[in-house]
Amino acid sequence: MRAGHSGANPQSESARPLRRLRVGIVAASLALITGYGFDTFRHIEDEKRDTLNAAVERAETLVLTLDEHLARTVQAAGLVLDTAVERLERTLLQPPLDPQDVTATLQDLVVRAPQLVNLGLIDARGRVIADTFAAARGVDLSQRLYFQMHSRNPSTGVLLSPAVASRATGRVFVPLSRRVDRPDGRFAGVLYGGDRKSTRLNSSHVS
Repeated sequence: MRAGHSGANPQSESARPLRRLRVGIVAASLALITGYGFDTFRHIEDEKRDTLNAAVERAETLVLTLDEHLARTVQAAGLVLDTAVERLERTLLQPPLDPQDVTATLQDLVVRAPQLVNLGLIDARGRVIADTFAAARGVDLSQRLYFQMHSRNPSTGVLLSPAVASRATGRVFVPLSRRVDRPDGRFAGVLYGGDRKSTRLNSSHVS
């Protein structure tokens, strides 16, 4: 009779530890890869967060710088505009208005406000009758937002408007403007000045 088969194959038995070792190596490798990938992902996310925080800080600093500059500009320019309007309104007591005399007054005042690159006067119809930029004289600015606001609003406060390109020179300025009244209180025009420093800070007038 043939003897019955008993027991496991010796080769199969000897292969089991090797398979377990291979499985262990694969598992350890996967764990290392997973751990490395997680650490890399976390590192990337940390870098993104740090970059974003730095950008926010720079933006906040820029806004503060811009706000401080605008506050100083409006305050200093407001004094010059007030002085100019006072002189112009005295002149309006004895019409007619001489554009050459007005230009001379504006040229005298603009040097006192280094943040302003020009000063100009728009009449009640929206035409520039005097400007320290000679090329701006005669330009129609009746559609400018600041002109329309001053013509409809009796307030004599200084108005800061969004930047626009000059129709006379093509240069971009941030406009500061003030209403001019006749002796009887009627609208006589707008006195304006251009600030270019704010444009460089914020990239966002006149003439």
